[in-house]
Amino acid sequence: MSTDNPMRGHNRRPHGTRMLVQVVLCALLVTLGAVFYVWQRYQFVRLGFEVSRLREEKAHIEERLEPLQVEAQYLARPTRLDAVARQRLNMREPRPEQVYVLTDTRSRDGGRREDEAVKDDSDEPALLSPQ
Repeated sequence: MSTDNPMRGHNRRPHGTRMLVQVVLCALLVTLGAVFYVWQRYQFVRLGFEVSRLREEKAHIEERLEPLQVEAQYLARPTRLDAVARQRLNMREPRPEQVYVLTDTRSRDGGRREDEAVKDDSDEPALLSPQ
């Protein structure tokens, strides 16, 4: 009895075709790896340029900030604010009965509510009030 079947190896691929598939898969993997590496390097360089641009922009903004801070300090001087309040807003010193000091109950209780006003009998300068 012969076990030789002529159809037995028919469903198998020849050795050369199998090798070709393996080579193509390896080449595909190498190509994908190379594409990923190039993309990664491109992103690295692009982000480097972006960081450089942002550093320059930050330096430019900081250069513009210093004069603005000086101007804000100048405009916020108490003597200037007092002059503007008197001349442009027609404000004057408040009368003693117009001065109230609000206390913070978190620091000293004193039996008062936080929003309760207390008459100020001190000699400290008061805020200006409208006429």
